[in-house]
Amino acid sequence: MKTSSAVALALLVAFCVTSIRAQRGGTRRLDRNKNPSEEVRQSYERRQVDGLKITIYQPGSNGLRPVHPGQSFTNGDRIKVRFESNFDGYIYVVNLTPGGETRLLFPWPSSRRNHVRAGQAYDIPNAGEFRFNNEPGLEVLQIVMSRSQVYFLEEILDRAPLKARNILLDKEVVKKLMNLAGKPRRLKGSGIATQTESKRTEGLQTRILTLESRKEGSIVVLAGAKGPARFGPGEVSIFEIRLNHY
Repeated sequence: MKTSSAVALALLVAFCVTSIRAQRGGTRRLDRNKNPSEEVRQSYERRQVDGLKITIYQPGSNGLRPVHPGQSFTNGDRIKVRFESNFDGYIYVVNLTPGGETRLLFPWPSSRRNHVRAGQAYDIPNAGEFRFNNEPGLEVLQIVMSRSQVYFLEEILDRAPLKARNILLDKEVVKKLMNLAGKPRRLKGSGIATQTESKRTEGLQTRILTLESRKEGSIVVLAGAKGPARFGPGEVSIFEIRLNHY
């Protein structure tokens, strides 16, 4: 009788310990599920999924400080955009101005450094900062990322003067870019807008992005929201950084 009681007690203790461990394990899994942004960042840092990290800086008394793109900017404010890819590929940065112009800011014809290397930081502009002028409205930076070149943007670079620092895009190229980008997510003001649908046009296929953003600091976008973790041939992703200027 005493032996049976001891065995029963031991089994009860073992059951309780196992239950507690299971609950703790479940809690940890639940915590991870509650923090998807951290999973996005870890996937980027471990290079499990093709992605891009972007930081917007403003000059201050102690040098450059990161700011959130959701803030508003005023006339005379200056910013610098820094991006870093976790894969070898191609990046294009297009500026849609409040006045309706569309310009290619990156790369420059003289350097053609849109073939970016994994882990290397790139600044736009590479020297100095952008300055908001007296043209208020929504300043949009459209980012195109891929492992392959976007041929109609490369053709523009081929024709542009070598000393050009921003290239005005003609209506035909703007139309191709709009068809490729589709309709981005609606935003009331500043912030990051990703694509809402996959598009196939001009021999290219767009991929929906996964977004992770913090109040201040870097923004991470991943190409693996739908489909494989890596860009395939002819696949691109496009997103917008919308900067409100008043």
